[in-house]
Amino acid sequence: MKEYDKIPAQAVVEVTASWGRTCLREIGRDLKEGTVLDGYYYPVSKAFDFNWKGEGAMLWIGDNGRLVSLGEGQEHKYMMLGRLLSDCKYFLCNPYERHLYFPSIARHCKEMRQYWLALNIKPEWLSYKQIGRLEHKMNRMKTKLDRQFKKDRRQ
Repeated sequence: MKEYDKIPAQAVVEVTASWGRTCLREIGRDLKEGTVLDGYYYPVSKAFDFNWKGEGAMLWIGDNGRLVSLGEGQEHKYMMLGRLLSDCKYFLCNPYERHLYFPSIARHCKEMRQYWLALNIKPEWLSYKQIGRLEHKMNRMKTKLDRQFKKDRRQ
């Protein structure tokens, strides 16, 4: 999906900027905070396009709107990526590959990358580079433990 494409989404009206209320009045007096709207989200401009009483209208995410959901399957991808990240963090404290969702570090991180790339809007809490750094740390820790295990077996 290209960045300029629109994504089917839902947003809730939520005024956070001082001029947000003025924008809502221009759309319609009966559009109140807390109203959930169906429409399209444009990630580049952070605009949410929707129809209100037959007229085209727009909210600015972060100023007078907040995204609720992002198209088909996006919520599951975010949750799965969060689960895989928490497995990595647990592994760094307790390095045993069976703690990971997938059978190996390489496969686990490969799946994380695929979920990350499949997201329409990338999470602020995890970058693509961070996945690589996590994989590197996990592999270093596994190598260190394997060496220690071999050393202990020789003695």
